[in-house]
Amino acid sequence: LYRSSAFFLSATGSDIITFFCSAFFVGEAWTAGTAVLGVAIKLIKVPKYGETDKELALIWEYHGDSSFKLAEYGEADISYKRATDLYQKGDQDELKESLARIMLKKGNTQILLGHGSSRAKLYYNVSFQIWETVLEKDRSTEDVTNARLCHSLYNVALLYIKKGEIDVAEKLFKEILDVAEGDTTDDFEVIEYAARANTSIGNIRNVADKYDEAIAHYEAAIELRKQNLEVNKEMDIDDKEEMIGLYNNLGKAYFGKKEPEKAVKFFRKANRILTSGRHKNGLSVAENWVQMGNVRFKEKEYEDARELYNDALRM
Repeated sequence: LYRSSAFFLSATGSDIITFFCSAFFVGEAWTAGTAVLGVAIKLIKVPKYGETDKELALIWEYHGDSSFKLAEYGEADISYKRATDLYQKGDQDELKESLARIMLKKGNTQILLGHGSSRAKLYYNVSFQIWETVLEKDRSTEDVTNARLCHSLYNVALLYIKKGEIDVAEKLFKEILDVAEGDTTDDFEVIEYAARANTSIGNIRNVADKYDEAIAHYEAAIELRKQNLEVNKEMDIDDKEEMIGLYNNLGKAYFGKKEPEKAVKFFRKANRILTSGRHKNGLSVAENWVQMGNVRFKEKEYEDARELYNDALRM
């Protein structure tokens, strides 16, 4: 940390953000990242009253993100509030998307703090109003890029999910797939949003017990992620976390279909990534073992189930 302090004394806010993203976000070293950002925040000059510093706001936001990943939701909420205060003091037209992004994160944090959905909805509604306006503008912009349109569509769709309007959200996710299908540029963002849209539709279908449809969308998302890795090699894409989620969701879908061996196959694929050094997360590994234990219990393989549950408890 002392060596980091020397760096921060001579670095700009942009340098710090770049350093943090490359060193900690990509490596998922959330504890170290939170500590380093804490040093950065102490060393960066606080803006004068009524002024803002959007780079400091972003550092506070990243501090909240890393705290959230560590399940330190109270700390995350404080960091997000600091970021919000700074974003609100800046140019509202320039920073509206940053404010929308932070409102969504604050809403998610309220739920996990046990404050209930009513407080979370206040933040979701602010985020929704901003993104809906942004989407309307993007739709009317003649030369809007496919990546930009997918970006806006996805954020509005996410907030419709939060509002409980699943049918509207699904239409927007399908619109993303239509945009991606007509795109011939191999653009990283377009493919990424198409993968996310397929995952989201898969989740909607899974919850509705439409397992075959869910599986088809999850498999489409996996193929898109493989495509992105192939055509955008120079970007050093790291989507292991997303692949873990897809494999776990496929496991759940096959479990719902009463195909236990296929379910275990995908849970194990998720487990192999989860237990690798870089992506190891105790809680996620434990949840994965519980899922495999549930499959074995359902098959009346009680000894295997107990062993998996015990492994989960030890995490």
